[in-house]
Amino acid sequence: MNIWLVSRFVGLLALGIGLAMLVPASVAALDNDGQSAIAFITSAGISVLIGALLVHLGKRAQGAIVGPREAIGIVGFSWLLAGLLGGIPFLLDRTVDHPVDAIFESVSGFTTTGATVIPNLLEDPGTDTIPDSGTVTAISRASLLWRSITHWLGGMGIIVLFVAIFPVVGVGARHLLSNEVPGPITERLRPRLKQTAIRLWWIYAVLTTTLLLLLFMAGMDFFDATNHALATLATGGYSTRNGSIGAYNSVSIDIIITVFMLVAGLNFGLYHLVLQGRIRTVLRDSELRAFLILYGVVTIIITFSILDRHGGNPAQALRYASFQTAAVQTTTGFGTDDFNAYPHVSQILLFLLMFVGGCAGSTAGGMKVGRIFVLIKAALRELRRNLRPQEVRALRVGTRVVPEETLRSIAGFIILFIFTYVIATIIVAALGADAITAGGSVAASLGNIGPGFGAVGPTLNYAELSYPIKSVLTVCMLLGRLELMALLAFILPGLWRKR
Repeated sequence: MNIWLVSRFVGLLALGIGLAMLVPASVAALDNDGQSAIAFITSAGISVLIGALLVHLGKRAQGAIVGPREAIGIVGFSWLLAGLLGGIPFLLDRTVDHPVDAIFESVSGFTTTGATVIPNLLEDPGTDTIPDSGTVTAISRASLLWRSITHWLGGMGIIVLFVAIFPVVGVGARHLLSNEVPGPITERLRPRLKQTAIRLWWIYAVLTTTLLLLLFMAGMDFFDATNHALATLATGGYSTRNGSIGAYNSVSIDIIITVFMLVAGLNFGLYHLVLQGRIRTVLRDSELRAFLILYGVVTIIITFSILDRHGGNPAQALRYASFQTAAVQTTTGFGTDDFNAYPHVSQILLFLLMFVGGCAGSTAGGMKVGRIFVLIKAALRELRRNLRPQEVRALRVGTRVVPEETLRSIAGFIILFIFTYVIATIIVAALGADAITAGGSVAASLGNIGPGFGAVGPTLNYAELSYPIKSVLTVCMLLGRLELMALLAFILPGLWRKR
């Protein structure tokens, strides 16, 4: 791996993060919040200095080309550095008091997990009460906005932004996108990768702006609407309220957020096809249909299971069931109800959805519906082979034949995902968490969801977990966001050898 080439790109990332920090610094200045303004300006300065140093060192790689190993290095180091730099303002602004908490909050933001160690967000508890919420102490609006910005930047992917903005990527763009964009993308937006990245971010920005305006018209103030729009399209889940979306107690806001969580959980390549007028092609997409059918079935089951909880009112039960199902399946993690108190069948379904996640090419986490769908079809093919051993049948998804190499890759990823979950759960339990909290927190972190079960349920947070447990979960969030391979490749000696 050409470490100097990696240094150059990672330095550009640090410069970009430093510039992004000036946005919350401006908000702090408008609020006459001197402490927050100084915190974010100082953090921006540190990021810019580190970025400039790395770019300077990267001059040694002038003319070098991004290959597969360099791409893995750029992606891995970029996310690690983003997590570190993003946590600096939280410390300087006194949002948190410990470096582990600052890094946890930052990594949770950039990976769009939405798990938080900040127990209280608001000054006024009168409009936002949750069980055992404790004393409500506000954090700055600048820090609230920075949390949402980390979501939005991490949602579509920092590396995709590289490809869109920096022409120096050149022929290495293919390697960067293949390591960054979640899941096996089945649709190319444009034949040229730079145009693909630009189109992805254009669609992302338009959808975010649309949601912001809808939330504002539905009754949110502009600041809250901005934060929730950034978090929703990134399938992140950070809120400005302790009670998340449930704090607004608004049917219209619930419906708008539910729809846009589902929108963010779909392959963004489909939206380009819609713009081209290829509606039939979109409707024939097998992953889209599997995603919506799964969502519909789980929503209906949960609706009936929580009828008694909501006074036997089907409309009320459907409202909460549809929101919680979308929040978990798309790995957004917003909440309007405490699914920790749901009947066991609903809890099990939501727990399983944490592993499934959204569609390939979306901002959602999890193993992806497309992979699960392909693996189920492969299992059914093997059952048919037991009846007709001589039959040779290609595995098809829609009209496309799935190569055996792709099938092996999907099977390997899912096995590795489950193995990582088991090992991480055992470690978290060994560090002191109870079984439900250990299993729920690892699933929520590895799937980039946020709220889990037990002590990290939707009305609780991660603040009371020990620092060793938070450190393990931070690694899980990064592994989940990078879909294991890009980060686990760091332990392979071949990655570090010179060509």
